[in-house]
Amino acid sequence: MGNLDNIGFRNVLGAPSVGSPRIPDLLFAVYQGMFAAITYVPRLLSTPMKLIAFNRVASLLQWVR
Repeated sequence: MGNLDNIGFRNVLGAPSVGSPRIPDLLFAVYQGMFAAITYVPRLLSTPMKLIAFNRVASLLQWVR
């Protein structure tokens, strides 16, 4: 998990990152943030679709009954 030494982008301007010594910490942190945002979007968009599918199945079961 790590510690909170770099919370809020504190002291990340020029130090090498944990991923590679050739990549600055700030660039690595921005990459990680973009990856986290992009991977969250499908989950965010799939929730309404699940609700729509559940409602359709529920109305179908009511109609069949």
